[in-house]
Amino acid sequence: GGVCLLVVNDHQFKRAFHNVFTGKLSDVAICFLLPLLVSAVLGLVSDWPGRRRLSVGAAVATLVFTMLELSDLAGELFVRATSALSLGGGALTRDPTDLLALAAVPLAVAYGRRQLMRAEAGTNVWRTATGVLVLVTGSVALMASDPAPDEGGCGAPQRRRGGV
Repeated sequence: GGVCLLVVNDHQFKRAFHNVFTGKLSDVAICFLLPLLVSAVLGLVSDWPGRRRLSVGAAVATLVFTMLELSDLAGELFVRATSALSLGGGALTRDPTDLLALAAVPLAVAYGRRQLMRAEAGTNVWRTATGVLVLVTGSVALMASDPAPDEGGCGAPQRRRGGV
């Protein structure tokens, strides 16, 4: 659900509404999905227990989101990387209230722990296939952004010079 919300928000709602709400919605979705994504990737490449993976995911998400919100250099590197990968590029816009979205990180950890308890109850092929699909889609959705042509990011649309 979170991945779908992020994709629809970034590729439909931002074009249609282009306001502060769509920007904050993306921030919350990112802060919820990123710890889970990092945990899932760690599960593929390590034998760490789920709780450790979730903790590392939460730390990485908090650090990355904070750096993107507070560091011009980190933001510029992120935009260049996503542009080079043809995942949007665009421009990051930020304000100090964006950091409030970090409240979604502990919610993601709680959700992840609940999912770990479910997984311990038994393996389910459909849940595993769905997890792989969400992992791939979520990875792309977290990096991709498709701003409208006149967008400079969240907030009021930017006007072009020359009267248009």
